[in-house]
Amino acid sequence: RLAALAARRQHAGIGTDAEVDRADAAQAEAVIRLAERAEAVGNALLRLAVLAGTTTPDQRLSIPAAPLRPARMALDALPADLLRNRPDIRRAEARVAEAMARVGIAQSEMLPRLSLAGSLTTGANVSGNLLPGPVTFLSGGPVLTVPLFDWDGRRAMRDARLAESRAMIEDHRRAVLEGYADAEAAIARLETARQRTDAAGQVRARAARAAARAARLRDAGLTAQDEEFETAAALLEADIEETEAQRAEAIAVAALLKALGGVPPHP
Repeated sequence: RLAALAARRQHAGIGTDAEVDRADAAQAEAVIRLAERAEAVGNALLRLAVLAGTTTPDQRLSIPAAPLRPARMALDALPADLLRNRPDIRRAEARVAEAMARVGIAQSEMLPRLSLAGSLTTGANVSGNLLPGPVTFLSGGPVLTVPLFDWDGRRAMRDARLAESRAMIEDHRRAVLEGYADAEAAIARLETARQRTDAAGQVRARAARAAARAARLRDAGLTAQDEEFETAAALLEADIEETEAQRAEAIAVAALLKALGGVPPHP
């Protein structure tokens, strides 16, 4: 509309070639941006179709609709237990428990063992035995086993298991620190995204007021039509910026949930 208005102004002799060129360049840029948006929509529909296990995009998702706003979560204090839901931390905890169990087994192999042993023997009667019928012998008692000859080997095994457990504990500590760093970075990105969304909302509100004011002045014949078009275009730009900010905030929320192992904090 601005390009057409510039062309009419030039044809009427009240516009310049420079104004027409600027308007045409803005129109060409708008066509390019529209094509980029259409390509982005198509790629998003295809990715959603792949996630749904099909190759045919759901065209219902291409219908324009109001963007979904993620629920605001409290970011001032996140429970440390949320980090335990991360798969890497849970895997590290399982490895520590397994290593400590092996240490316990190795230590038990170094201790003496007290057990009960016995035998029951039954034989047929032979010549010279005064008792008639079969003969049964029962013997048994406690047995003490002391690891003397392979003591060094068992102690070496115990030391190896202890070293392995210390390595697993260090891996767990590193996993916790990395998970905490990921969560802190995700919180910072989400806070920045929230500030951008709030600022974009304020800019959009001011652009809407300016567009409405320009429309009233245009209806009253107190302003030129190009000024009304420019304020309307500024409102559309503000809409795009607010939508992009909301998209960035939604992505930041997803990144935070991923950093926390998929368990959201309380809103």
